[in-house]
Amino acid sequence: MKKLEFACVCWMLPNGCVLGVVPGTTFELVGESLPKLLSALKRALRRKYAEHPWMDSPLTEPQLREVKIAIQPTVEVGGRIHTSSQPVKLPVHAVVGRNDYGSHSGYILRFDVGFDFYEASEVPILVENIVRGQLRGQGPERLHRYLSLDEPWLERIEVRVKGNPRENVQQPIAERAPKLVAIAEQLPHGRSIRRLSRAFPSVAWEREAQVAEVVAKLSDERANLLVVGDPGVGKSAILLEAIRKIARRKPGTDEPSLQTFWKTAAYRLTTGARYFGEWQKIADSLAEELGDVKGVLWLADFVNLLCVGEANPESSLGAYWSPHLDRGRFQIVGEVTPRELEAARTLLPGLIERFQVVHVEEMGTSALLRVLSRLGEYAGQNLGIEIEREALEATYRLQSRFSPYGRFPGKAVSFLSDVLGEMQLSGRKRVGARDVAELFVERTGLPSTLVQDEVLLDPDELSGFFHERIKGQADAIDKVCNVVKVFKAGLCDLGKPIATMLFAGPTGVGKSETARALGDYFFGAGQRLDPLIRLDMSELQHPVQIDRLIGTAQEPGKLVEQVRERPFSVLLLDEVEKAHPVFFDILLTVLDEGLLFDAMGRETCFKSCIVVMTSNLGSGSHCSLGFGKAKPPDYESEVRAHFRPEFCNRIDYLVTFHPLGRETAAAIVRKELGGLEKREGIEDRGLRLRFTDELFDWIGEAGFDPRYGARPLQRAIERLVVGPLSRRLLDDVELRNCVLELGWQQEDQLSIVVGSTG
Repeated sequence: MKKLEFACVCWMLPNGCVLGVVPGTTFELVGESLPKLLSALKRALRRKYAEHPWMDSPLTEPQLREVKIAIQPTVEVGGRIHTSSQPVKLPVHAVVGRNDYGSHSGYILRFDVGFDFYEASEVPILVENIVRGQLRGQGPERLHRYLSLDEPWLERIEVRVKGNPRENVQQPIAERAPKLVAIAEQLPHGRSIRRLSRAFPSVAWEREAQVAEVVAKLSDERANLLVVGDPGVGKSAILLEAIRKIARRKPGTDEPSLQTFWKTAAYRLTTGARYFGEWQKIADSLAEELGDVKGVLWLADFVNLLCVGEANPESSLGAYWSPHLDRGRFQIVGEVTPRELEAARTLLPGLIERFQVVHVEEMGTSALLRVLSRLGEYAGQNLGIEIEREALEATYRLQSRFSPYGRFPGKAVSFLSDVLGEMQLSGRKRVGARDVAELFVERTGLPSTLVQDEVLLDPDELSGFFHERIKGQADAIDKVCNVVKVFKAGLCDLGKPIATMLFAGPTGVGKSETARALGDYFFGAGQRLDPLIRLDMSELQHPVQIDRLIGTAQEPGKLVEQVRERPFSVLLLDEVEKAHPVFFDILLTVLDEGLLFDAMGRETCFKSCIVVMTSNLGSGSHCSLGFGKAKPPDYESEVRAHFRPEFCNRIDYLVTFHPLGRETAAAIVRKELGGLEKREGIEDRGLRLRFTDELFDWIGEAGFDPRYGARPLQRAIERLVVGPLSRRLLDDVELRNCVLELGWQQEDQLSIVVGSTG
């Protein structure tokens, strides 16, 4: 028997229970008391080590290190980034020690990162750099998550197990394959570090047939393999379960040595290459090391193999390694979507011919419900958290109706795991349908009015929201409200964007503001990021600029990057008529199927977006015929004359905006002046603003121009009100917690009268 000592980091939870994490393993449990927790972890470690004798030994001489990092939270409001002036001291804890390769390793707790180091003095610098990278651009709510637990402490768990089979190997893998160890994680349970936020194990329930097929092809046939399926169908879980089964096999007398499995990303394969021809040397070294350890290389981003090394697929690493695959020195298993497979077969058919294929379809409803039920049982038995059946049903309903960009079971399991993570941090023991709905609102920004069927939609409240934001455009507001009602009724086509709208009208009449109001109503209920993605299409007047929109094989473009980051959003394509016609060919697929594919077949989903395009077409046709009345612009005719019929047919709503009259201008002045109280300098001083009727009239007269709409009014407010008010506040720094009455003097100047304190 061999004695192993595992480090266990513990936290006291608000409900009196103890959370325990064994760094470098998959174990994270909650116990009613410390002795019960340690006992449960000891049994689990002994059982897991017996099942997986090849898992790495624990760190020796473990130490718990604390690094305090000053983080300045940022918040995005109205498209602007605001950084806190007061830094937050974030205590970050790491466990460090010697690994079984003889070098030093560390694990940053509550972050998905492990690291190696040479000297103990390097730890604070490494931890700080890693954590700052993880938290860059994050808001206060995520920082609060890392501040929500008490101070941790270190416990040790002694486990007696049978000797490790790796002791029979004369030379450690770290010495036989140093480059491979540096760029890949060994599976199962090698140097991998579990995401602490993920509550469920990565298992392939209801996928036994696919697991068996993968095992046969990888282990028995020693084939190169591509697992093909849409995102979320469970490709990674199937591969991981297959690797576990292969690793549990005992080699017989007529069976070759055990395979080793390594997971990495394609772009890491040429790490360190700086000069011409250097990446080929690195590739040769990796191929040799993989052959020495009977390696199977798992690439989750297989298609990127065609653009690593050199951008041309025929000169890429994929082409360079093809002869190695023919000789069978090592194997590659990759994950691809059907579109990626089609693109790879077109770009480099010789490589794809060397692979066998296993197809994985989206999980059916009955199988999915069985998986969710088993997850509920797992949570109750291992985490001490009961998931009500209504919560499981709500997860399925919300994900199937409102999250078309993923596939089952992945999107349901991932979301339910996030729910359990929140429950663990708050110390709660029961998950209900309401908890599921609240987190879904937070993740997507969709308001509970649209998410929960039992919450009725008030038409007057809906209309009032937009009338408060948009002045003088009743017809446009009616069409925008209709989009909301169709979505609430569940009548949207899930195979395309929620709605495609073209806002036509003169400049400055509220087209962009309507798009922003639509984004705030639809997606502004919870998510931290701005729900409006704006692209100025006048900057895309040449076909070579298509890379700025979609991207290249190596880097995504602006549109792709932002939609992937914010799948629930309003996509505003401003002045769309000024873009080059080639961009409309790209938009056809987006508007028709809600999908966009790059040259490598990588998918970007727009099915949770509302696409809004703005145009000034027709606004210049408002002319007078003889002595008669001016002819109103025919926006629809102008739009159909400019765009191709197949593009016009994909527009769900053509929304026309009318020029502003004086009454509308006066309403806009009142709205804009009322918004001054929300500015930071006013709120920080505790000031309240009151405005005289004379001031409203003065601004309306000075800023009204029917040709340019509301923009001159906004400029007039900045020049005639905000400017003088800011000078007064700078001159009187003691002016706080009072009412300021702003009026107009006969000398065309702003008058400021200080009222009572409040």
